[in-house]
Amino acid sequence: MDESVYSEKTVRLPETYWCYEPLNRLDVPVNSLPAIENGHFTFGSLNSFSKLNRGVLSLWAEVLRQVEASRLLLLANPGSNREKTLESSSSRESTRCGWSLRPHQMRREYLLTYNRIDLGLDPFPYNGHTTSLDSLWMGVPMVTLVGETAVSRVVWSQLSNLGLTELAAHTPDEYVKIAVDWAKDLPRLAALRGGPAGSDG
Repeated sequence: MDESVYSEKTVRLPETYWCYEPLNRLDVPVNSLPAIENGHFTFGSLNSFSKLNRGVLSLWAEVLRQVEASRLLLLANPGSNREKTLESSSSRESTRCGWSLRPHQMRREYLLTYNRIDLGLDPFPYNGHTTSLDSLWMGVPMVTLVGETAVSRVVWSQLSNLGLTELAAHTPDEYVKIAVDWAKDLPRLAALRGGPAGSDG
């Protein structure tokens, strides 16, 4: 906070330090809630696959177990890292429950992938950053586990500024409960997706 050590002039933003530009000039529309048409619920995380770990996979497997006919959509290029992760004991059950792995995509296709996701799941302890803003931009809120470091409180910051702190968990059990409760309340998710963030429609 000591501005005397900075060579540049410091500009402090009044509400948030996030400055987001979607970096896309093409029309990428936000669709209605996919679960209503699909007949199944899709969780998703389009973060770098390197952010996933045994704890994350285990918690996501529990979310899938508690939401009948649910699926999980991830971005993961083929390779040894993906295969080793999926061979872990925490992910074997999940793959049988409906994991879908898609390779990395060009910007427009990547954003359109959010049209297949009903609710995002944020990894931990290293949260999504720009990816989370992309998700919110495309109308897909996410559940996050608030940690003690800056990188584990990123989505907490974003959700706080959008008035969506009810999606932030402080324990793993709370993370699962929030994800499951929201997945079972399609009208609430549909209203949020179709209206301004932080509102009921």
